[in-house]
Amino acid sequence: MRVLDLCGAWQGTCHTPESGSFRYAASVPGCAYSDMIRIGRIENPFWRMNNQQNGWIEQSDFTFSRTFTLEETAPDAYLEFDGLDTFCSVWVNGEKAGDADDAHLQYRFPVGSLLRTGENTLEVRFRSPVREVEGKPVQGYAFTGERIWIRRMQCTFHWDWVDRFVTSGIYRPCRLCFPGPRELDAVYVRTTALDGFGAQLGVTLDFIAYAGDDCFAEQEILDPDGVRIWGKKRLIVEDVMDEEIDVPAPQLWWPNGYGSQPLYLYSVRVVTADGQPVCERKVRFGIRTLRILQTEDLPGSAWEQKCLELKKQPFLADTDKNEFFSRFTVLVNGHPILMKGAAWVPCEPFTSQVTDEKYRSLVSLAKEAHFTVLRIWGGGQFEGDALFDACDEAGILITQDFLMACATYPEYDEDWFMPRLRAETLHGARRFRNHPCLAFWTGDNENAADGNENMQDYPGRRAALRAIQPVLKQADPARPFVPGSPYGGVPNKSQTRGVTHNTFHLGDYGQYALDFRQGQRDMSDYRAFFEGKLARYIAEDPIMGAPQFCSLRKFMSEDDIMGRPDKTAWRFHTKNNPTGIFETFDLFDMTEAYAEGILGPFSGDLDRVFKLQYVEYEQIRVTMENVRRNKWFSSGIIYWMYNDCWPASGWSIVDYYGLPKAAWYGFKRAAAPVIASVTAEKDCFAVYVCNDSLAAASGSARVFVQPTDGGSPRWSRSLTVSVPANTSQCVLRVPMAEVSPLLSDDALLFCELRTQFGTDRAFFLPKTPGQLRRPAPKVAVLSLIGNTVTLRAETYTHAVALDGEYVFSDNYFPMLPGEEKTVSFEKARVHEKDGFELLVW
Repeated sequence: MRVLDLCGAWQGTCHTPESGSFRYAASVPGCAYSDMIRIGRIENPFWRMNNQQNGWIEQSDFTFSRTFTLEETAPDAYLEFDGLDTFCSVWVNGEKAGDADDAHLQYRFPVGSLLRTGENTLEVRFRSPVREVEGKPVQGYAFTGERIWIRRMQCTFHWDWVDRFVTSGIYRPCRLCFPGPRELDAVYVRTTALDGFGAQLGVTLDFIAYAGDDCFAEQEILDPDGVRIWGKKRLIVEDVMDEEIDVPAPQLWWPNGYGSQPLYLYSVRVVTADGQPVCERKVRFGIRTLRILQTEDLPGSAWEQKCLELKKQPFLADTDKNEFFSRFTVLVNGHPILMKGAAWVPCEPFTSQVTDEKYRSLVSLAKEAHFTVLRIWGGGQFEGDALFDACDEAGILITQDFLMACATYPEYDEDWFMPRLRAETLHGARRFRNHPCLAFWTGDNENAADGNENMQDYPGRRAALRAIQPVLKQADPARPFVPGSPYGGVPNKSQTRGVTHNTFHLGDYGQYALDFRQGQRDMSDYRAFFEGKLARYIAEDPIMGAPQFCSLRKFMSEDDIMGRPDKTAWRFHTKNNPTGIFETFDLFDMTEAYAEGILGPFSGDLDRVFKLQYVEYEQIRVTMENVRRNKWFSSGIIYWMYNDCWPASGWSIVDYYGLPKAAWYGFKRAAAPVIASVTAEKDCFAVYVCNDSLAAASGSARVFVQPTDGGSPRWSRSLTVSVPANTSQCVLRVPMAEVSPLLSDDALLFCELRTQFGTDRAFFLPKTPGQLRRPAPKVAVLSLIGNTVTLRAETYTHAVALDGEYVFSDNYFPMLPGEEKTVSFEKARVHEKDGFELLVW
């Protein structure tokens, strides 16, 4: 295929409804917003509250135009656009080539009859998306209603973590194509069997026939070491060609922490009868199987009893009506995988600005923090190929929502909405189905939460079962499909069956914080409160915290950060949920309340900001350890959320700039292959060793009561441990009567674990960290050599933080009196300033 790349410099024209038109130098890929930033028409929309001035962009129409020169034309030529956002028409030499109205699709427009030799003119005319859908009927929705009629990224109509950035433009590459006689339309490679004889692969090739001679498909497979293990040349007769290929001794692909990620290479080259090349496609793939295990709990079993106990909680009274309970466990190559991860949202509000480097950096951080999964959330978009490639290499599973979130969409519209959804499903399936990282598809985000399988209809059902599922059965039948997230119980959002979202209990989280703020409770039971949200598979668990100071300074002034004269900038960059309790007590209020309730009263502005950071570490520590102790009753916890779409202080684990927050370090420690966990159980303290590896973990543990004012432990016990593969096990129970009098409010119960997987230190506090009596922290820098810093604590310090544009090997960690610790660091992707600050608490 001959291809003319049409990316680069274009001419833009903005048509505003109030102030007329103006011309400017545009860029493709790009969009109106990014162009306005680049040419200086608007100020940095991420700084403070600047973006409040930019509403005119979404009300405007935009035209993008350019010329190109051809020496010859062809009747089968077509224009191909990978992303058009959103309502537009395409014109070639003054004649209309076609229309587009869905930013999630790739478009091909036949233009052979419109082209001419010499100079050609191309125009893409965009209409204001919000004006386009004015007057459309809307029903139930979160945040804004007009978005349900606009098939583009939903979150940037504004959400409770990102501001409003509604734009227009050619946001992905485009090209002019001159096809050969037989073009490859799609390639599908999958593992169809895995047994004692090896693996069997299925390969399907879809072709498009144009005028011309016979063609052949030259195929081969290279193993991960580059050795050719299979090859075939075959005449192309039908438009679909299937192959079954046996691999006798396959190298299996595993999720992060469970094994390696060997990738094979399938290539197909289409040639004419005389050997002239027509087109070529290469596909990297992994050999693995994946299924979801949903066995029911046996009557009278411990798991059934645990479900019955969970259902007694007040917040579940109306949200869990299951009579029968079951697990939801992902199996890869026959082994259960603990799904530890977070929800991925678009990492830029303008897709054209996303780089492969940012994708790879974020995936690298996920791998380092022992993630096994990223859930691509339905309010975003189909992400770039580089994200999936990076996850293939890192062993990070992906669960992919289809692109709807938190609304009642027009599922009865068979003229426009349902056909678009079917087309999106086919497009997404063909783009991503070859990736071993793709675990399963999900129909939507939270549309169907109040439904269940015994209802004839509910929001989300028709979209999932009449639009998406039939297409997947044809395009990707080997991969599981879950009709919604959450899904599987009565109702779908219940805790004891299927997939749940703890974000549905956000009002309960808010009320807990408000009760503290109003003096109606302390938070000494915060562990029990968070642990009460245990479920069989948690696809969203809400956490909130602030970024490091070095990131805050990129979008707030120093006065803003310290809350002077008020916290307007904090609230603007935290956003809010517009429902229920948050109408008067917003998400920033809730975060502050948790920070103060768990970590103690703020002693000043600096202390407040530090606690806003560290509280997210503590939430992850408590909830991740709880899931790991309850493995496999609970088979996954996916936090809301992994990354940010703009500079924010809220839900994410990694901030917009790609810097880890305190939460990332909490995740990294709590999700490591083998950890210790200490908890209270009835009349004893229980010490667990949680092993997520596929090998037994053996070593030693020391459990001790450490006073905060220094000195020797008040109580200590040593033991040897051996925990089977992929298992969590209680290795020690200590009667409370033996230890509790020694803890009081000036000591912690620690467990230090040593196995062949490394070391871990877990701690337990009778109340909250803020209620712990301890001397003022004193930590000194002993040395700074190369990319390592060595610290020494003179007194017990509950959290030692290094704040700077680096990724540290450890951070926000406790230090015992007299302890020395060496931390390594490397520059982050966005590194601008050398040096870091030492913060202690």
